[in-house]
Amino acid sequence: MARALDAPTTGGYRARSYRNDLKDIVEDHLDELVRVYDEHFRSTYGPLHPRVTDLLERFVRCGDPHFGFLRLKCCEPDCEEKTERLVPYS
Repeated sequence: MARALDAPTTGGYRARSYRNDLKDIVEDHLDELVRVYDEHFRSTYGPLHPRVTDLLERFVRCGDPHFGFLRLKCCEPDCEEKTERLVPYS
């Protein structure tokens, strides 16, 4: 599904995929980490700060066009090819 939303490859520009292995790991295991953190890590590292959870959730959403994007289109009258690009928020 992500490929349909990626920007086209033109003029040397190649959009990065919003998916990567690290994001997949965090997304797949974030709920479990939050659920078991106190039992496994609190005594050694202290409580899980809400800011850490917030940052990890933002990391998972970063670059995902489903959470918003800009649509860029050439508006120059002399431009023959009216290319359009979707640029996800990061």
